[in-house]
Amino acid sequence: MDKYIVIDYMTPKRVLFFKNIDNYFQKKGYKIIRIARDYGETLKMLEINDLKPNLILEWGGGDLFSKLDVYNKNIEKIMNYLYEYFENISAFITLMDPAISRVAFGMNKKLMMFSDLPDAKIVGKLTIPLATKLFIPFCIDKDYIVENYGYKREDIIEYNFLDPIIWLDDFKTIKKEEFLKLNNLESWNKKKIIYCRLEPLKANYYIEKNIINLLF
Repeated sequence: MDKYIVIDYMTPKRVLFFKNIDNYFQKKGYKIIRIARDYGETLKMLEINDLKPNLILEWGGGDLFSKLDVYNKNIEKIMNYLYEYFENISAFITLMDPAISRVAFGMNKKLMMFSDLPDAKIVGKLTIPLATKLFIPFCIDKDYIVENYGYKREDIIEYNFLDPIIWLDDFKTIKKEEFLKLNNLESWNKKKIIYCRLEPLKANYYIEKNIINLLF
């Protein structure tokens, strides 16, 4: 009988973060159900890493009502897709995704959750209390999790590294010229390039901060 693990690939970071876990469980004999979202570079990164998504969901954008509408639709899509695998699903693995967490809870399956952003309280309240086990980097205080989410201390598991170590471990550097050629940017070769990682301003935890700033 086949055994299944459902893995959350809703954002680009999760592709990098979960790809080795994905490979680990495949070697253990599990089949992986990959749930992705058409958001940013997520689908392209799955392709680059030879990870084929089983289900591709929508992104709700920056509007609160659109987020709510898409959230409801995504839950239904996940539930309908997983229906035929229900008996054989061993666990869900997520990085605080509300839709995946809700489905795992509703199906009464183990939910293994990773969190490097516990101060995203809206998302945290929707996900962390539902987790079977919560994995956090050593720099996050367990007391913060317990006090803010009422989560059991004994179910919090710390790991002794920061998240980027996972994908930097086998990261291969390339020369600037090669990078520019791969991205059709040869004309930039003599320019100084500054790389900026913009904040996800349309994420709920940023919307929450903006609302608080407006009110107070």
